[in-house]
Amino acid sequence: MKYSEIASIVSALLVSILHVTPEEIEPTSNLQQDLEADSLDFAELSVRLAQRDIKVSKDQVKGADTVADLIRLAVDGDSGGGV
Repeated sequence: MKYSEIASIVSALLVSILHVTPEEIEPTSNLQQDLEADSLDFAELSVRLAQRDIKVSKDQVKGADTVADLIRLAVDGDSGGGV
């Protein structure tokens, strides 16, 4: 998948899981402080990314500080091909 496709998937999942608006999703948004993600949200993100053949563990997701960090991890975990 291309970077832009993965970024769109990550953003859509964040909107769905965290119940935020798309406008709140910025590359520099802090997942815990700005978007109020918690450990259950991280687990759900990991599972839903895996359903799209993007392998990112819950611990990796939890280690991501910002939306941009999460997108980078998702790009690295994409088993569907190069970027």
